[in-house]
Amino acid sequence: MKLLAACLFVGATSIVGAQASGAAASAQDVIHTKTGLEISGILTRAGANLTVRFQSPTGAQITQQVPVANVDRIDFAGADKVEAELAKYDAATLPMLLQKWRARRDWIDIPESPSGAYGICAARLLLESGSPQAASAAREILDLILAKDWDSAHRDRARTLVIESLRRTGKHAEALKAAHEFLATDATPESKAEVNYYLALALIDDYRAFLAENPRWEADPYMRPKRDLLYNEVLDCLLAPYLRYGAPPEATAQSLLAATNFLEEFGEHNEAAALAQDIVKIFPAQPEAAQAKKFLEAN
Repeated sequence: MKLLAACLFVGATSIVGAQASGAAASAQDVIHTKTGLEISGILTRAGANLTVRFQSPTGAQITQQVPVANVDRIDFAGADKVEAELAKYDAATLPMLLQKWRARRDWIDIPESPSGAYGICAARLLLESGSPQAASAAREILDLILAKDWDSAHRDRARTLVIESLRRTGKHAEALKAAHEFLATDATPESKAEVNYYLALALIDDYRAFLAENPRWEADPYMRPKRDLLYNEVLDCLLAPYLRYGAPPEATAQSLLAATNFLEEFGEHNEAAALAQDIVKIFPAQPEAAQAKKFLEAN
């Protein structure tokens, strides 16, 4: 999914700025006030006030206070580079990303602030690490985004990741409830595709537990329908992005690969191979295509 671009910050709260709006500069942050005034410079924030430091046309250093309540938006320098920057982070560089998130989080409520994009990226990598402790840390980030982020797209993405954080921290029933509630809303196809994926992961946990508790389910007329219902629900969730208009290719390929692995794990080899072939043919540019090729070559 697309992440908003952002500026580069200096220290814990200052943004890389430039000289006054009349001076040429390669990078600057510009405050747009609700009265129409534009002020560019180096910004710091202390609660409800911004401090702007800039150089006047005569060379004098000027400091100006701007209440956050008077800010319409801020054009952050480097806004076109953040999506590419965030795409480079992985588990190995997560500590650096967390440091950048902490430096930016105080700006999360300012219109056009990309702080939430850093937080979402960090939360996603924390969840992918798989540990309950990392999932709890991710939840703290997500809760702040949900409470304060100016961008509804960031808040929507945070809600999807909260579902996985609940699953990772053992709050299984809460994860299922939150996922079903989200899918009942008018959220974007991108968000729904992601939630379907996280819901499927929770249901796969349920399916494995069911088989462990009911190893003879095939011979039990009461358990067989329950098994079939749960099995089909898993596949419905994993195939939903493939069948839903507007689902992004990265989410669809991810879900199809998970469906391939699920089918293979539980003995449906031919069906798994068919899905793997779909991934290779329809989503050749996605990283899942390489994994699907390996699956087909090994089988």
